[in-house]
Amino acid sequence: MHHTNPSVLIVEDDPIFAEILKSSLHDWNYAAVITDDGEKAQEWINSTPFEIVLLDLMLPGKSGLEILEATANQPGSPEFIVMTVDQSVDTVVQAIKLGALDFLPKPLNFDYLEILLNRTLERRRQQLEAHFLRSQLLEKNTFEGMVGVCPAMQIVYERIRRGALTHSPVLISGETGTGKELVARAIHNLRSSPHGQFLAINCGAVPDDLLESELFGHEKGAFTGATTSHRGLLERAAEGTLFLDDIQQMSAAMQGALLRAVEEKEIRRVGSTKSIHTDFHLLSSTNVPLKELIAHGQFREDLFFRISTLPIDLPPLRERGEDIPLLAEHFLNRRADELSRPVRGFTPEAMSWMKSFRWPGNVRQLQQTLERALVFGNGEKIALEDLNMDIGTNQPAGSTPLHPLAPLKKAREDFERRYLISLLEMTNGNCQEAARHAGLNRQYFYQKMERLRIRLPHPHA
Repeated sequence: MHHTNPSVLIVEDDPIFAEILKSSLHDWNYAAVITDDGEKAQEWINSTPFEIVLLDLMLPGKSGLEILEATANQPGSPEFIVMTVDQSVDTVVQAIKLGALDFLPKPLNFDYLEILLNRTLERRRQQLEAHFLRSQLLEKNTFEGMVGVCPAMQIVYERIRRGALTHSPVLISGETGTGKELVARAIHNLRSSPHGQFLAINCGAVPDDLLESELFGHEKGAFTGATTSHRGLLERAAEGTLFLDDIQQMSAAMQGALLRAVEEKEIRRVGSTKSIHTDFHLLSSTNVPLKELIAHGQFREDLFFRISTLPIDLPPLRERGEDIPLLAEHFLNRRADELSRPVRGFTPEAMSWMKSFRWPGNVRQLQQTLERALVFGNGEKIALEDLNMDIGTNQPAGSTPLHPLAPLKKAREDFERRYLISLLEMTNGNCQEAARHAGLNRQYFYQKMERLRIRLPHPHA
């Protein structure tokens, strides 16, 4: 975003009053231009992107009401604040109906004018940011790395937009693999002034004593091994974003410490009595409904209310049927390009199966499944047998499910393909090691791979 002074057009036929206005605006860090004629004002507005117009209604050439009627409700038009000695109700109502934002009687109260200008400018910039974010939502079914057009995801996108425009704490809820960190990063990236860092930590991956040091920092000598002072994430995230992943894993003691930091915007490093002010945008995530944990005494209710001002609930992939083809094509095209694989699209059977499967691992599982299909598949399109996954009774594991009416030869080939792919996955693609586990010599193992259409991008001995 630009950092030039906001521009204001003063439309006023009293030259002395206009110069006083311009001088005051300059003191308030606004760039002002003066015109005393309605026709010239219309030309200025049509040719220059002013943010605010201070408009007198009684003008030579073209009246202020005529300017409002021609301009105020056009796309990209400035905000109009009307100034006039005519304070009749009819005039005020007509000006507001034609698009004026506010009405100032003459003589002006300059203190109120400054407040009104600042308020108007902030309102206008928020509207422009919201328009920009909405336009991103509509572009190619994607939004900040997320793909989806289903109604539930449209609600998520709108919540992301709101999260980016406010400083309120956001709680992102959803099953594992639904994309909670993607949502957090989208909120950070879409903020109008993302000066600070995006810092993240998984609360369940760090022991409690280390988590305290990671979040709050510590002073030299605070504990054994603390040879230097350390700034914690809560301090380093000042003016930026802190993402607490899996916050439900946080201990009761840490929940209490975090509550104080969120409420007071102050922290103390471990081993220090000095309070440090910090102001950060707090985003948290959970894959368990926190209200259930509250009911069982496992999560603080007061902390829940502090961190969930704006809740965002991510739907599981099984509830996003119309998005599965979009996601599959998106992941396939991106990864195929990275692997230099000439694969484009899916067979009807593969797509039908993906749409019907329940995807317990959600979007992450779909992405990993397609990556494996690209590694082990050998056709121009991803086929059903390429979807080699470990998914229980209704899922193929590297091939079509065994069918009691299938010919013995086909059933045997399906089993062999499934078995060899499992060996290759277990050995990270090491053909020699996989052949040893199978009890086959390496040359025969390669022949089997070729006959069963099992492909490795970079096979190694």
